[in-house]
Amino acid sequence: MLPAGVAEEAIRAGMLEGSLAESYRKLANVGASLFNKAGHPHINLRRTTLPKTALSSDLVQALPRVKQLVLDVEIAGYPGGKIALFVR
Repeated sequence: MLPAGVAEEAIRAGMLEGSLAESYRKLANVGASLFNKAGHPHINLRRTTLPKTALSSDLVQALPRVKQLVLDVEIAGYPGGKIALFVR
């Protein structure tokens, strides 16, 4: 875990950079693996898009055709936030 102050500063800046961005990518990759189930197609994380980062053109074009799930995320002692998952 990272100190709550580091998380709060990233929220104020509206960005994830450096080791914080890399930690997020690793956490998201582990989280994606939780959707795998024996006997079903394997789910993998193709990419992450961080706040204040332009979406790739292929994602922008695909948005109308993909399923989207936006979740509120709350962890005790940290500011809340949202995470969006896109599935095609």
